[in-house]
Amino acid sequence: MYLQTTLRKQRLERESPDNPGFFAWNSMDLPSPPEVEYHIRIANLRTDLCRRPMGADGGEREGDAMREVLDRELTESGEIQLQRRGKGIFEIIWNGVFLMASYNDRSEKILAQRAIENLLPKEDGFQIVVGGLGMGFTLQAVLTCPGVSRAFVVEIERAVIDWNRRYFSDLNGGVLDDPRTVLIHADLFDFLHQVETGFDALLMDVDNGPNWLALKKNRRLYSETTLRRIKRILPSHGVLAVWSAQEDRGYWNKLNRVFPRTREIRIKETLPKEGESLIYLGMTRS
Repeated sequence: MYLQTTLRKQRLERESPDNPGFFAWNSMDLPSPPEVEYHIRIANLRTDLCRRPMGADGGEREGDAMREVLDRELTESGEIQLQRRGKGIFEIIWNGVFLMASYNDRSEKILAQRAIENLLPKEDGFQIVVGGLGMGFTLQAVLTCPGVSRAFVVEIERAVIDWNRRYFSDLNGGVLDDPRTVLIHADLFDFLHQVETGFDALLMDVDNGPNWLALKKNRRLYSETTLRRIKRILPSHGVLAVWSAQEDRGYWNKLNRVFPRTREIRIKETLPKEGESLIYLGMTRS
């Protein structure tokens, strides 16, 4: 059974006749019946991007490193930028804050592996929700895990979706073209408050962690109220996995108040410098 959701005041609507299969949320009333099954095959995306002049050489030099700004887009939430350094190193910058780079794929893949290995086997396969597309590494890892029948990825920024097609498909194996992938252009918080049932695990990688936000409004994603909402819509064997660039004891304490079983995983990072990232797991079964 595909992921099902009750949409009281929202529905999925085609972006344009040229983009069949690509859907976004809007605020129109949902016609009867209220339950909608998401069974979406991703089509080609064509997005008009807001560009700025980059100079005659198309790049900017910082110290000894050449930074080529590939794209900038102004959104309702601020400015998002894609840049490339050296030999194919991509970086995403949001409102001047470093968000991610293409060399930071190890911990994102571990996020998927650790979440799915804590699920009980299912005959009809796992349905996984990935919050945040990024460069597609977490989604790629989800699709390579045994037993995954469908992966829903929720991404708020159209530019990130477009960059995955234009720049990142060689990095992530073309995950948006996998027939098991369902792409949902939406705010993750809104999505979670419309979904009722239907997925086995939720993987969240939309910020640098609960206490290092890309957007201020994302703070609501890490509240105890939202944790309780997530626990309610997960099945009895469900798993929540949250990636964080740094330790957050406050979030860890909230997680322990809500989920009967939790785990904290520390991952050694070597790029761009040595350090560690963390994965917080909350499991609905004790």
